[in-house]
Amino acid sequence: MKENRECYQNRELSWLLFNERVLNEAANPRVPLMERLQFVSIYQTNLDEFFMVRVGTLMQQMENKKTVKDNKTGLSSKEQIKLILKEVERLEQKRKEIYTQLMGELEPVGIHIINFQKLSKQEQSQLEAYFDKAIRPYLSPMIVGKQQPFPFLQNSELYAVARLETKGGKKRMGIVPCWNPVFKRLIEIPGRKG
Repeated sequence: MKENRECYQNRELSWLLFNERVLNEAANPRVPLMERLQFVSIYQTNLDEFFMVRVGTLMQQMENKKTVKDNKTGLSSKEQIKLILKEVERLEQKRKEIYTQLMGELEPVGIHIINFQKLSKQEQSQLEAYFDKAIRPYLSPMIVGKQQPFPFLQNSELYAVARLETKGGKKRMGIVPCWNPVFKRLIEIPGRKG
C-alpha cells in the first residue's frame, strides 16, 4: 500500500513549529516579563543550533551533490532549505515584534537599555574606563590577510569583524572574539536609575 505523503509533515518544518511554541511563550502576557525575555533567548539559541546541525546537514548533502529525499514527504534537500528559509523569515519577523514589545515593557519597571551615543559625556567616559579595565585585556584581535590564513571560528561564539586600514592605506580585515565568561551582556551605569 502506497503512503500518502500529504499526511506527513517534514521533520525540519515540524521542528520550526515546535520552536514557534517557545516563541509564543515570550508573547504570553500571563508569563512574568523576565521569563518572557528568557523564552526569546531560548528560541534564538534553538534556532542557532538548528541551523548549525539540521540545515548544515542539508547544505552538506547539496554540496556533495547527493540526491537525498526526506522519506516521509519526498522533499529534496534544496526544497527543504527553501521551505525552511521561508518559515524562518516569518518567525524572525514575529520574534522582532515580540522583542520590541518586551523592550518597551522593561522601561516602566525601571530597566532601560540605552544606546552608547545617547549617554551623557560623563556616562560615556565611565563606560570607556570600564571597557579599558574589564574588557580590553581579554580581547585578542586576529588580522586576516594574504600572510595570515583565515582563523578557525568556534560555533556559537560571538565575533566582531572590522575593516582596518594601515597608515600606508592597505586594507585588512580584523576579527575580534567577543565572548568571554567575564564579560557582561548588560552593564549598569553608576548613578543612573534603571
